[in-house]
Amino acid sequence: CWTGAPVRRAAAWWRAGDYRDAMATWRATGGVVTTETRAQALRAALTGWAADRAGYPDCHDRIDNALLLAVRNCDVAELNTAARALARATGDLTGPDRVYRLAAGATLPLAIGDVVMTRVNDYRARRDAGPDVLNGRRGYIDHIDPRTGEITVTWRSPDGIHRATVTADYVAAGGLEHGYAITVYKAQGHTAETTHTYGGGLDAHTTYVAQTRARHAATLYLPAAALADPTQHTPADIAAMTPNERADLAAWTVTHAAEHTTDQHLVTEELTHARPIRTRHTAATGPPGQGHPTTPAAPQVRHRRVYLAALDAGLRTRLDTDPALPTLLRTIDQIAGQGHDPARILAALAAGQDLDTAKSPARVLHWRAERWLDHHPTHGVHTSGRHVGPPGTDQTRPAAIHLPKARTQATHPAPPHVPEVTEPAPGTDSHPHRSDLEPEHHATAPEDTAEAT
Repeated sequence: CWTGAPVRRAAAWWRAGDYRDAMATWRATGGVVTTETRAQALRAALTGWAADRAGYPDCHDRIDNALLLAVRNCDVAELNTAARALARATGDLTGPDRVYRLAAGATLPLAIGDVVMTRVNDYRARRDAGPDVLNGRRGYIDHIDPRTGEITVTWRSPDGIHRATVTADYVAAGGLEHGYAITVYKAQGHTAETTHTYGGGLDAHTTYVAQTRARHAATLYLPAAALADPTQHTPADIAAMTPNERADLAAWTVTHAAEHTTDQHLVTEELTHARPIRTRHTAATGPPGQGHPTTPAAPQVRHRRVYLAALDAGLRTRLDTDPALPTLLRTIDQIAGQGHDPARILAALAAGQDLDTAKSPARVLHWRAERWLDHHPTHGVHTSGRHVGPPGTDQTRPAAIHLPKARTQATHPAPPHVPEVTEPAPGTDSHPHRSDLEPEHHATAPEDTAEAT
């Protein structure tokens, strides 16, 4: 996605809430690569990043000028593993791995040449012990003491090159992690020549941040099968689509999720003037100006008992103390108002993917219920012309499917021996874990696995 006036306008449109026009421009300028599967999208992002990175002989230029991004921690970890394997294959790493034991039994293999990020502040300048080691610094390992395990990290900042040695205890406490790929959240405040962003879990906020980190070119990699609703499009359906049909579906899914982002706490000051959230209007509430309230009253306690009856006891206990429960129950009220069995639907939504790691299971279930409503129009209500379903469904086909054709393959030549990325079981990425991005709720990926500290 080459920068220029149209691309800058697209970012401004996205910030203002004109998601479809912005996505159309990014696709028309080559800024969106669509693949069939998650593994293909991760590999394409890694390939594009590696090709850009190879153009910089200086190790610090490689870090500063090419960013590999993802929203969720699980995707960043997978990209880091693959990027590190590539670094080993191309000779960027020298010497054997030294494996450090971390909390909860995890391990971290490190070698000379590894790109790492510091995660724990160590204020040394005040005690004349060298430069401060600050959270978020990305640099290279240039020495590992074979006896003590102490690691010397070199990084570049605006005032020059710095070196600091950290102990094995610092590493064991979570002070270092691989830094080839980073989250969109951590990329705030950074600008690189090029960015390559895996698109699983994007919402209105993270898409804007990711697409405004590059001076020269920003590329999104969208996995159609992972983004699509599996109840509407099976992996076989998506495999049978043409490349442009998959591109239409993936673009529609991202823009639709952005339009339904319900938490307006924005992640950068650049977004402070974004437009307000659009309120969902149903037959029960009616649009503003028709004498109906735009927000239904909180469900009564007896409704709560009925709705939660089919859930397991542990999840009911968590929901009872979740501040987002009233929001979830109002959405389930809408489902009940359409004549569906609310307890059965809620139980099916809860069974979609493990909620144990979600910080707010009510928010996750609310998001799933919102998507369920989008794909199940109100019974008895005329829906002609409503954009209620993604491309390829039997519902109204939205205007977003007429966007310009996106390129379907990365334009960069593949570097040698790019590692394969493991493909999960079908459907496991459809309701993925949230990232460490605050706030807690994202329209496309509201679940979270806790980020290492």
